[in-house]
Amino acid sequence: MSTPTEFQNDTTSNAIQTISNITENTRVDYIGINAKDETLMFKGECKPELGYIDYSGVTSSGQNIMGMARLDLESCKLVLDPVLKWSVPGRWSLEDAATVPYAHVLAYYALMVVAKLQHSDTVLVQGGCSAWGMAAIYIAKQQGCNVLTTVVSQKQKIFMKARCPFLTHVFNACDTSFEPHVLMATSGKGVQVILNCLTGNQLNATLKCVAEFGRVIQMGKLDIERNTEIGMGPFLRNVSLSSVSVEDVFNAQLDVRQRIQELVREGIKCFTVRPLFRTVVDHQDIISILSDLKKPEYVGKKLIRLSNNIPSSTQLNINEASRFICDSETSYLLYGGSEETWVDIVEWLIHRGARKLAILFESESQEGHTSQRLKMYQTYYDLEVLFIFTKADTRDSDFKLLSDISCLGPIGAVFVLPNKDYSTKGAEIRTVQHLDCALKITAPKALFVNFVNNAAGVCHLRADAGFPTKNIQWEQCLEFPDVVCALDDVLKFASNDILIKDDRYKYNIEESVESLYKKLSFLLPSSLGNLKEETKDAPIKLNFVPLASLCPHIAREVPPVFIIPGMFSTHGIKDLASKLMYPVFCVSFPRRMLPLKTIAAILANRMREIYPRGPYNLIGVSYSGILAIEIAKILEREDCKTAIQFLDGAPDTIQGALQHLGKGCNSEIRYLCQILNLTNLEIIEELNKLSTWEKRLDFTLNHYKSSPEEKEFLKEVLTTLKKHFDEISNFQPSNDLVKGQVCLLRPTGSNKHDTCGLQKYCREEALVRTVDCNHNTMLKNKVAANIINDKIIC
Repeated sequence: MSTPTEFQNDTTSNAIQTISNITENTRVDYIGINAKDETLMFKGECKPELGYIDYSGVTSSGQNIMGMARLDLESCKLVLDPVLKWSVPGRWSLEDAATVPYAHVLAYYALMVVAKLQHSDTVLVQGGCSAWGMAAIYIAKQQGCNVLTTVVSQKQKIFMKARCPFLTHVFNACDTSFEPHVLMATSGKGVQVILNCLTGNQLNATLKCVAEFGRVIQMGKLDIERNTEIGMGPFLRNVSLSSVSVEDVFNAQLDVRQRIQELVREGIKCFTVRPLFRTVVDHQDIISILSDLKKPEYVGKKLIRLSNNIPSSTQLNINEASRFICDSETSYLLYGGSEETWVDIVEWLIHRGARKLAILFESESQEGHTSQRLKMYQTYYDLEVLFIFTKADTRDSDFKLLSDISCLGPIGAVFVLPNKDYSTKGAEIRTVQHLDCALKITAPKALFVNFVNNAAGVCHLRADAGFPTKNIQWEQCLEFPDVVCALDDVLKFASNDILIKDDRYKYNIEESVESLYKKLSFLLPSSLGNLKEETKDAPIKLNFVPLASLCPHIAREVPPVFIIPGMFSTHGIKDLASKLMYPVFCVSFPRRMLPLKTIAAILANRMREIYPRGPYNLIGVSYSGILAIEIAKILEREDCKTAIQFLDGAPDTIQGALQHLGKGCNSEIRYLCQILNLTNLEIIEELNKLSTWEKRLDFTLNHYKSSPEEKEFLKEVLTTLKKHFDEISNFQPSNDLVKGQVCLLRPTGSNKHDTCGLQKYCREEALVRTVDCNHNTMLKNKVAANIINDKIIC
């Protein structure tokens, strides 16, 4: 997929909005931002994720309401929960109201539904200065419970004493010192109910504070996702452990949600539910807000005051920061173009929330597959499509066209698509001019997106006059679907005139020189010690060994994964295997030298013995990508189905890196210097004078302090590895191409469009994925493991 390469940093936060703060007949005035997980992190960082949202506003009938909402990522809109909403008491402002729903829903659910709080229970609320923590303290106090809490700073302790003067025990949550204080405060018995948001050592200390038959409620899922170990000790005291989040409430049965709604409503009446301390902002930087909320020292809520629009999906949908957003009540016009182009735009608009489309298309006939796709969209997305088959090439006809479209809904945007059927350049320009003139009067705020090259001048004049305009051009080597893929980014640029370039081959020179030179250090053993460690347990015969993975047993329906690591370079392979969802076998190389094709034949035969029916999934790590290719060829000659995933192991990449060793004696000398850490210039000069590899190796080992047995061992291993590298360097493509699926994983900084010459070895085009890592750390990268799991064939 192509990406915009001009004006990369020329983006604007004032992106064109196509939605308002009116949703479901409610004007939303304030929204409360909440993190998805309430776990407090004292060390390390947790990626900010948006949770459910508080809102307050006014209905079309004039009633002030508050409630819970979620962000629908499909339509990029706030969806108000029909049950979890309440009338705002007259004594509260809308700002007050927006602090209430999330915190009290979570607190009531944890205490009353899950923990089944009883009168006179002792309750420990960890992180009492959080919004849900303050809500839980008030609720527990109202139920007649003795309440203890923890904070992380002296400032929070002063705040808590001022807000909750009835609290007599406020402890420190920054370490485990609260444990003895809680036990002393409860005469050694512990507390009956704990609401915990701490992790690590503090989690284990918290579990020691619970009384016999007590209930521990974990406020968040982070420790579950990380599979945190807590031991079986707490359960000897018949302790129950539960985990809750607001997501559990949203997914609960209707009667549970209705009970929560009733509890909050009754709490409002008896003043248990009250507005919480908050900070109000007018900006919509959601990531910044979430980062603040995840700081342990933060107090209370964070609200966004809305004026005339809610945050766009650019802010709320933080995982797709550049995503364009459409309003389901607004209409969008697709003007001209071929059937293929407007279908691409239709799909793009639908997936961004558009539900009312008008298509001006001069031919009334549609291809069968196009008609079928449109019917599917109309059924699944409740899509309204207005087809207009008349030719709109005059000012009057364009006015009538826009008037007809306005019946669907106010016009949000017009997309002028490229059309090859215009008889002259002038006719094409006049058509766009007439549409521009009509749009300025009929819908002056509508976004005008032009893909017609000849009409660029019209767009410049329109933009200069202050009307929303984007003129988009692209290089000839790109196809229109490539342009559509880049639209999300393009429409966020402040510039009105944008050129999309093809960057597929932009960095080839850099990849072949600078990047490959750095990669050489990863290919060779980093030290003699590492080489000895890798080869000390080398088997006598070449074979596969099983490794622990997430799927411990071979099943007929679950094919194994065969990892082909670099020879004597298995560091990190076990980390990768532990993240794979399939049985894993890894090659174990002997110390003696075998030709590349012989190794491939032995391994292919062994794979058929391990899993006779296929298919065969190979992972070629680093310089064993070549070996994976040879194995796949042998298997495919037996009509077996194969798939190869190269972990930065494309032959051209490895050969390019090995070229930086030099040629002839220079390559052998550098090879020895790298592994044996030779820095003595006199020894290096003597090596240059020797004529063969054997003489250079003997001379080098004579200056290496070790036993005769170890020197013989090193001589064998170094010679085997050197000959293996020689075979890799001389490996050439043939007419016998691999037929199976191919995926190439590349490290940080790689060109995602460069297949590294795999087309010379494989019939199918390689799917390229870049991973945030280097050549070596890819084996430990969770994203890399997820890609491998996703691409396994069964």
